[in-house]
Amino acid sequence: MWEILCRGSKNPYRIYRDLEKSENPPNDQRPTSNNQQPTTNNQQPTTNTGLNLPGEEEDNNELNNGNNNRELEEEEQPTEAYPELKLATLNIIDGRKNRLNAALRCMQQMNVDVGLLTETKFHNDMFTKGAEGYTVTGTITEGNAGGVALIHRTRKGWGLESTRTFGPNVIRTTLVSGQRRWHIIGVYIPPSEENGETLDLLTQAYESIHNPNWPVILLGDLNVDLQNPGGNHAAGAGRRLETAALMATWGMEPLRNHFRQRRERVGRRWTWQRLGQENEARSVCDHIMTDKRQYFTNCQLRQPRFDTDHRALIAFLRLGPIKNIEDMYEVRINFQSSPSLSLTGIEVMLCFKI
Repeated sequence: MWEILCRGSKNPYRIYRDLEKSENPPNDQRPTSNNQQPTTNNQQPTTNTGLNLPGEEEDNNELNNGNNNRELEEEEQPTEAYPELKLATLNIIDGRKNRLNAALRCMQQMNVDVGLLTETKFHNDMFTKGAEGYTVTGTITEGNAGGVALIHRTRKGWGLESTRTFGPNVIRTTLVSGQRRWHIIGVYIPPSEENGETLDLLTQAYESIHNPNWPVILLGDLNVDLQNPGGNHAAGAGRRLETAALMATWGMEPLRNHFRQRRERVGRRWTWQRLGQENEARSVCDHIMTDKRQYFTNCQLRQPRFDTDHRALIAFLRLGPIKNIEDMYEVRINFQSSPSLSLTGIEVMLCFKI
């Protein structure tokens, strides 16, 4: 009440003195000022260190309400997340009989989304095309060596397109996620190969990429240590040096060198070891490489629950924002559900004539 009476008054102390004299006014007495309100016995004058101008309280209330609404909107609006995809490569030694199904079960236990299985040794097209939630695309080999198989899950946020094989040991596909694209090339280079046939097919797969601005991911068993391509023996040194030079020309970087491994695996870079021998032999054969590693968040070695002398290499790829992925998914669903347009022979002739 003190604030109400002081507003617009030139002598607030006089008003306060008058209020003290008339704390208990008679019933028929009424305040003569328009700004005064009837007082009660329990009512005490309130003081405020900072006097608010007329209308300032309303502005402050509106400002506080606006800040509260803005905070609620920020809390309700979810942050834009970037989902991750697991890439893996594993040498399974042999994919015939029931070993392919066992390898797919192993990949499911490691929660792999897209993987490359090397040394599958498929002699014909009669192999498992789908199991454990994976779709399998394999190559046909001649003899008892080589072969690769690309496996992937069916997910809403991403998909594989334009999958193509180049000979028995090279396969290429395109990973689509929202507005982002990655070219994935899987390869297996036999250690006994000296004619460079697989490297020529690998070059064809790399040159068949339509858009060179999209990142390229190369994974598989190259049978070469890129940090020491010459090795400790002369057998296959030419092939190893040529492979390392080709990777350097394309700007491929091994992801394992850029991420710290677990404590029990620090200093143990090997992905292959000779089993059942007194003198153990180890080597770095399997790689996951890319020319734009900013899209990856981690790369780790894993010991698979599978009968093989290789270790699995797993990389974590960061996809696009969820909003872009959902928008692209809706566009593709609507496009697939739309009726296809067909042109008759006369309409095609008219189009060419125009």
